[in-house]
Amino acid sequence: MSAGDTRIEVITEEVEFIKRNLCDKVEGVEILGCHAKLITFILTKTEYRKLTVSLQFLENYPFVPIHVELKSKVIPHEVLQQVCKICEKQLSTQLGCKQVLFLARFLKKFLDESPLLPCKDELMKAKSEFLEEGVDEMTVKQKTGRIVVEAKQSDYYYKFKLEVPDDYPKVSVTVKGETNNFPASLAYYFVCQAREMARQCVQEPLHVKKKKEKFVPKPHVYRIIKFLVRDCVKNLPSTICPICEQNSLPSDPKVRTQYKCFILSWSCENKS
Repeated sequence: MSAGDTRIEVITEEVEFIKRNLCDKVEGVEILGCHAKLITFILTKTEYRKLTVSLQFLENYPFVPIHVELKSKVIPHEVLQQVCKICEKQLSTQLGCKQVLFLARFLKKFLDESPLLPCKDELMKAKSEFLEEGVDEMTVKQKTGRIVVEAKQSDYYYKFKLEVPDDYPKVSVTVKGETNNFPASLAYYFVCQAREMARQCVQEPLHVKKKKEKFVPKPHVYRIIKFLVRDCVKNLPSTICPICEQNSLPSDPKVRTQYKCFILSWSCENKS
């Protein structure tokens, strides 16, 4: 038997195996097509973590990696390209073996352990626009879906955590304040307002006179980071009091005062 005949036999056997067993062996898979020239299936973790996988058997398969193409309506193209490179590296460990089932399991595990995929673009945009290199910090914990940000301005700092659920952006993120040295009333306002912004992005308004379009949940990781970092941490330490035209917050965060309905400077507040 020639090498070409052996290759065709190996591919035919694997195609038939995938037709019969892939859906049973990998949770959340839907086969769109399974032929010797092309295998296509969809992997789904949630509505917003979904991949369309297309595989082609190259010449000399299975002694070369199978060709992989990934598509998604929600996952950024740059991320898909990176995942394709990782797949190629993983497949290089399976040369001489059947690779389709191995790859399907690998990609399903990738979806299961990547709750931050739907907000990848938001994180990259927020980091480039609002966080100062060498001053602010963002820590991303991919497997647990947690984002920890510490923003600083002058001698003030505010550290907060976002927990991204599996069904984001259909379900709102959880916003938690960690540590800070802002006045307690302001720090409380920061986190409460951020939570309200998240709620408005996922819950349809109760009283709407005219409903022109069906309500669709909106991504909100970017806007929460924008609010907490740019509008709060970066802005408030330099906000000018409308009465005395001096900085509203004292230059020393250890100095404490109470605030009314709008921000007054420390000296004006003590006079009132």
